[in-house]
Amino acid sequence: MHRFLPLLLLPIAGCSLGDSVALPEPVPAALPEPTPDPEPEPAALSSATGSSSVRLATLLLLVVPATGEREEYDLLYADGTRLVGFYDPTTGEFALTYDFPPTPDGEGGPGEAAPAAGQQPVQVDRLQQVGRRHTTPHDTRMAAGQQRPVLESGEYRETTTYTDGQQDVIDYGYAAFAEATELWGASPEGDTLQATLRSLPEGEESLERWERAGVYRLVSRELYAADGSYRVEYSYDDLATSASPDQEGDYAVAPDGSGAGHLAQAGEDGSFAVYDYRFGIDGSVSGTYTWDDPATLPEPDIEGEWTEDPLTGSTEQSYTLHYGDGTELLVHEVIAADGSIDQTYVWDDPDTPVAPDVEGRFHYLADGSGEGRVLLRGEHGQSTVCDYVLGPAGRVDTEVCREQGPPPRKDGA
Repeated sequence: MHRFLPLLLLPIAGCSLGDSVALPEPVPAALPEPTPDPEPEPAALSSATGSSSVRLATLLLLVVPATGEREEYDLLYADGTRLVGFYDPTTGEFALTYDFPPTPDGEGGPGEAAPAAGQQPVQVDRLQQVGRRHTTPHDTRMAAGQQRPVLESGEYRETTTYTDGQQDVIDYGYAAFAEATELWGASPEGDTLQATLRSLPEGEESLERWERAGVYRLVSRELYAADGSYRVEYSYDDLATSASPDQEGDYAVAPDGSGAGHLAQAGEDGSFAVYDYRFGIDGSVSGTYTWDDPATLPEPDIEGEWTEDPLTGSTEQSYTLHYGDGTELLVHEVIAADGSIDQTYVWDDPDTPVAPDVEGRFHYLADGSGEGRVLLRGEHGQSTVCDYVLGPAGRVDTEVCREQGPPPRKDGA
């Protein structure tokens, strides 16, 4: 699926235009499936951003000149974005190019993909749109079950170039009616779009359906209020899986950019993950999550919380794995921006007289190598300490264990 959904940079008859394009906020990735083996594994949560809105409206309000003369554009925005292009109201032809500057925090142009740990972020480098508008009522078309006059229509090709050199190309068409605008699109890879955009008393609504036959289906409803707040509801279905939909959720964003959301993910095995998250105007993200396998006794199997620090790029998370025999594994991790992980964990079996049964701490580098120590307590006071040196992907290169007797009694005996 394309990483960047369409932006139409020209005003459309029958649509109210905003001055910005809202991007879905980050949501957490899926949790690792729990395993009864308490040995440490770096189970990092990552974030991913979504795509931009298909709202017909947007980064720039271009007004048709009263003189009917060709307009040339060469504009530089405060953030370093540059727009170069033209619009000819006589022929309806237009060509617009946005060049987006890179940013230190990796949040460049709209629609960038979230990088994996230790990788460079993929940003939108350039957005180009070339097409034609027909601004004089000239046709009728079936809409909402009736033949209605078209106030404006057009077609354009959008090419999005990313900093990694990849490109997305989509061809769009639209028809504006008095009560709504219909938008459709198609990519060479087989992605198709059907969208309806209309003005409601509570704001501008966009109903969208992206799909590729046999691959995926993405359906969403977006509502943008006059005060700058907006709400998005969506469902995503991977057509290669038995779960349907694979994901569904919603989020709301306040005028200041803060907000909250909910995400539910279904697994092919019947498992289910639920995330409730919040994001602040400083770029911070935090939330709670649960993961449950209905075939197991604990409900849920995993529960936890996480916080992302926008200043350091690190993520801190704590989670508990519950097992059917009553044992629990409590894990705390700090995941740095470079992909390294500091992890501590405690494992406890309620049927033994010692608590906790196992404690561990590990430091992992981005490739999974690292070092750590595990303390295993015996039922009669003895314990075993094991030191580990790990190779890439967590391979155990060295394991040195030694027995320890019971600790001294408080009376000194």
